[in-house]
Amino acid sequence: MQKDNDFFISQSMSTPCLNVIKSASGIYIEDFSGRSYMDFHGNYVHQVGYANPRVIEAVREQLSVLHFSPRRYANEKAIELAEKLISFMPDKGRKVLFTPNGASSVSIALLVF
Repeated sequence: MQKDNDFFISQSMSTPCLNVIKSASGIYIEDFSGRSYMDFHGNYVHQVGYANPRVIEAVREQLSVLHFSPRRYANEKAIELAEKLISFMPDKGRKVLFTPNGASSVSIALLVF
């Protein structure tokens, strides 16, 4: 963990790193000593679990077909996702813009609206 402190900026509102993770599956993370912990934090994976087989298979399948599509071309999966997202929105006439990250989304939203 000293290397982590040597190379990463500490976040004032975050706890320090507790351990070094070797692997993760489901709701569990495992350290290099073989100890297993339930991860109640999880960030992006807490809804589906680490190494979720359905997610891995879907990613593999998509990577084998089309791993990237520039916006100057349409692609069916992106259209299907946009349509699904819009179906959750209360107002009609909404549109979607996929961006590379949250900061870009906020910047673009501020420019557009």
